[in-house]
Amino acid sequence: MPKTKSPMPKLTETQLTARPSRKPKKASSSASTRRPGSAQSKQDLVIQMLRRQSGVTIDDVVAKTGWQTHSVRGFFSGLVRKKLNLPLVSEVGKDGMRRYHIASVASSKA
Repeated sequence: MPKTKSPMPKLTETQLTARPSRKPKKASSSASTRRPGSAQSKQDLVIQMLRRQSGVTIDDVVAKTGWQTHSVRGFFSGLVRKKLNLPLVSEVGKDGMRRYHIASVASSKA
């Protein structure tokens, strides 16, 4: 003898349209909630490195930040040059290594 299915219970109108309640999300610990004196961001660190007179290589930035090389180049192009509008200079030294640094305002206008 085949088994018969029991009929589904009928739902009320409020049960059909009601959404399950969700817990409110906790505030994430983002950079905006940092305490004064906390560690600086990686972006700040790289810009500080670029302000050195000796400059910095891409490998130096990779070692300090853990970023991939293409990410460092993108940071230089997108944020440093375009968004911050800083005069980023790229020079190849006697050792054959390309070094980047932020030029002083006087030398960038010359």
